[in-house]
Amino acid sequence: MCFLLFGSVEIYLNNELIYHHPFGSPTFLAQHRNRDGVAGGVANFIRYCFGNMNVGVDAANPGSPVAGWLENRCRDFLNFTGLSGNLGYRDGYGEVDANMRFLKLGFDAATDFGPVGARALAASFGLVLARRPADPLGKLAAAGLASLALTSYTIAWMMWNARFLMLPFVLFALALTLWILQLGDRWPGRLLRSSFFVLMVYSAVVYPWQSAEKRPAALWMAFEHRPAYEMTENSSLLEVVQDLHDRTPAIGESPLLLHAGSNSYLLCFFELRGLHVVPAPIVDQQVLASASQRPGGQAESLPVYVLTLENPVEPGIDPSLTLVKKYGERDTALY
Repeated sequence: MCFLLFGSVEIYLNNELIYHHPFGSPTFLAQHRNRDGVAGGVANFIRYCFGNMNVGVDAANPGSPVAGWLENRCRDFLNFTGLSGNLGYRDGYGEVDANMRFLKLGFDAATDFGPVGARALAASFGLVLARRPADPLGKLAAAGLASLALTSYTIAWMMWNARFLMLPFVLFALALTLWILQLGDRWPGRLLRSSFFVLMVYSAVVYPWQSAEKRPAALWMAFEHRPAYEMTENSSLLEVVQDLHDRTPAIGESPLLLHAGSNSYLLCFFELRGLHVVPAPIVDQQVLASASQRPGGQAESLPVYVLTLENPVEPGIDPSLTLVKKYGERDTALY
C-alpha cells in the first residue's frame, strides 16, 4: 500500500513499458546498486549515521558548518575502520570519499530528519543494547536498524538518499516516543519528557518554515501555481510544461506521444488538461501510423506530436519528424 500511495507509480509504469522492469533499465539499476558487498554496506551505514546527525540549527542551509564538520568526522571514522576505499558508492558518477557531501538544503530528498530524527537514531542503538531481546521497544529499534542496514547493503550511497530512509526513521521515532512515555514521574523522567516536547514543538515550527517544499510560501504556490510547486526539485521542466500548456489549443485532439527516460518526471504531463498524452516506450513508423488513426475508422488521419523527455528518439526516425521546439533540458524536444 505504501508503495502505491507514496511511490511514483507513473514512473514505474513507464519503466515497465520501456525496460520491462519498474525501476528502470538494467544499466541504471546496476549503477545504483552497492557493488562492494558487506564492506560497502557497512560504509554506507556509517555515512547515514553521521549524515543524519542534527543539532537543530542547520536546516535548509547549503553552507552549514555542521554538515562540513560531520563530513570530516565521517571520513576520519571510515579511515579508522579501514573502510575508506570509496566503498558503497554508485558507479560512473565520480562520487568518492573526498567529495562526499551531507546535504541539508531543505528539500525532502536533500536533507536529514531533523533533531528528533537524530536523537531517535541515537536512542535506538541504546534501546537495542540495553533492552532484553523480547522487549517490544528493543524489537522496534532493532527493526529500524535492520531496515537501515538493508538499505545500506542494497542501494549505493548518494547525497539525496533520504527518500530511502523513511521506514527506519519512522521506527526510530516511534521507539523513542514510546520509551519517553514509559518514563516514571520522578524528575529525570519529567525533564526528559518536557525536553522532548519542546524539541517536538521546535521541529514542528522551525523545520516546515525552512523547508523548500513545506514553508508557507511553497504551500501557497501549490494552490497558485501548481506546476512550479510540483517541479521545485526539477525546475528545468517547467519550461516544457508551460510551453505545452500554451500549445494545447493548437495541438487539440491530436495525441501527444510521451517518450520519456527511466528517471523522468511524468505526472505533471499527464495532469495537463486538454492534452491526450500517451506513453510511448517506442517511437517508430508503426507507432506513429497507429496513433494518427481517428476513432471510428475515419479516413482523415490526425497529426501526431512526440515529446521526447530526457530520452532521444531512435535513430532512423528523425527524418519523419518535424522539430517544433527544442527545450533546455537534455534530450527533450517537441516534434
